[in-house]
Amino acid sequence: MAELAVVVVDFRALSGLKSLAAELTRLDDGLAVSRVDPVLDLAGTYSYRDHEDLADQYATRFADAEIDCVAGYCSASALASAIAARLDTPVVAVKPTTPTVDQALHDFAGFMAKLRADHSTSTIAPTLTGHELHAELNRRLSDALISWAEADAMDLDEVELLQEELLARFDGWLGFLLSASATPATDFRRTVVPGTTLDDDMVAAAAIAIRKAVIG
Repeated sequence: MAELAVVVVDFRALSGLKSLAAELTRLDDGLAVSRVDPVLDLAGTYSYRDHEDLADQYATRFADAEIDCVAGYCSASALASAIAARLDTPVVAVKPTTPTVDQALHDFAGFMAKLRADHSTSTIAPTLTGHELHAELNRRLSDALISWAEADAMDLDEVELLQEELLARFDGWLGFLLSASATPATDFRRTVVPGTTLDDDMVAAAAIAIRKAVIG
C-alpha cells in the first residue's frame, strides 16, 4: 500500500494530552505524517493572527511537498480546512469543534485562577474582539503574574520562567481560540470522524477516513 503524505493540524492541550499526529504515526505506518501545532507556533508571540494568515503560512510551508490530505483535530478543524483548500486536498476533521469567544473567556478565567488573581471577566468590554480582546487578556494575565510575584516575593528567575512558559502558552492558546472562533469550517471535500475520546478506535477511524478521502 502506497504511503500517503498527511498534514495533521492539532495541538497539545495544557494538560499534555495525546496528539492526533503522534497517535496516527504510532498506529499506522502507511501514513507519512507532518504535524502543525498552531498553539505552539503562536505561543509567546503576543500577536493576534487570523486563520487566513495562518493557513497561508502553513500552505506555503507544504506547497512543494505533494500532500495527499490534511487532517484537523478538535478545534483545529477549521484551520485544517483552510489549509486543505489552499493545497487542493481533501480534509478529515476528527472530533471537530467550533471554539467560541465564551470558551476563550472561560479558559482565561481559569488561567487567572492559576495566577491567584480575580478571574471575573465581567469588566472586559463586550465590544472588544479579535486582536484587541487578545491584547487585553494578555495584559491582564501579565499584571496578574506581576502581582503574584510581588505578593510571594518570587525570584526574578522564577518570574521569567513563568513568563516564558506559562504566559506564553496562555497567549498561544487564547490567540488560537479567538482566531478559530471567527473562522467556521467549510464542508468542501470534508470528511468528519466523530467521537469523544482520542483512543485507538478514533485514530483507526481517522486513518481509514484519510485513505478513503484520498483513494476513494
